[in-house]
This record gives sequence, structure tokens and C-alpha cells, in this order.
Amino acid sequence: MGLEYQDVIIEIIKSIIILPQVDEKIDLDTDLKNIGLDSLSFVKTVVEIENHFGIEFPDERLDIFKADTVRKLCKIVMEVKDPRGEIG
Repeated sequence: MGLEYQDVIIEIIKSIIILPQVDEKIDLDTDLKNIGLDSLSFVKTVVEIENHFGIEFPDERLDIFKADTVRKLCKIVMEVKDPRGEIG
């Protein structure tokens, strides 16, 4: 999984969720709901990711319960950027 995606997404999350527990290490499998991601901050996170990478999340992927880790968000970004799976 591309580190550039992971690092950017983690920084976006840290800029949106302003809570003490976010200062802890966020890794690929951190449950983002447990560190304060709610429906509003999820939408803000998705918009920032879309803007940064120049993509648009498919409507069916706009589900906080299906995209609740950095790993899942990275996977969505990779799939949208290259639907044929030819990245890296």
C-alpha cells in the first residue's frame, strides 16, 4: 500500500479530528470511530481526500462503517485512481 496515500490520509485525519487521542499513533488499522471520527468528520475527511488526490469517492463507498480505517480509505483511493489495479 502506497505510503504516500497512508501519510496524507493520516495527516488529513489529524487535521480534522482535534482530540487528545488523535495525538497517539494512528496506523493502518486504527478504528477511526474510536478516536472521534463521526459522520460529520467522516464527510470532511472524504472531501479533503478527494480534493488532495483529485478523485471522487463512489457513492457506495461513502459509508463510515465500510471506510473506518486508514487501510480501507487507502484502498478506496487506490481503486478510484486506478480501477484496473495497475498502480505499483
